Amino acid sequence: MVIWVLVADGSRARLFRAEGARGGLVEIDTWLHPESRLREQDLVTDAPGQDRGRGGGAHGVNDNHSAREHELETFAREIAQRLQAAANADDFGRLVLCAPPRFLGLLRETLPAIVRQRVRHEIGKDLTSIRDLRDLRKRLPEVLYTELDDA
Repeated sequence: MVIWVLVADGSRARLFRAEGARGGLVEIDTWLHPESRLREQDLVTDAPGQDRGRGGGAHGVNDNHSAREHELETFAREIAQRLQAAANADDFGRLVLCAPPRFLGLLRETLPAIVRQRVRHEIGKDLTSIRDLRDLRKRLPEVLYTELDDA
């Protein structure tokens, strides 16, 4: 059973493959969305913009929905689409999501059913700044590695 671990915040995501009880994590992809880091004033113009929604219809971006929030949602959808393609190709069997609570909620909302069914654990913390993969592995649930050995 291949288990993937997604570690994300609103502007970057790292995807890892878990390597069993004695192994660690192997990074398999990194995605960046620098627009999510921009200040609100750098993202907007004087007039409300237009956005193409999921249904294809256009709607305005206004004060009720900040440009920064729009960028976070855009990045969550990009991640969801990539995970959906991987799930359709049966590249992984289980998924662990690690993200700050707010972005974790956005991810949860955007993941298609085929990906949601494979989510085994969620960690509501920002772990993106951890560079040492051994340290990152220690912060993951130990049951993840037991599941690998049982597969």
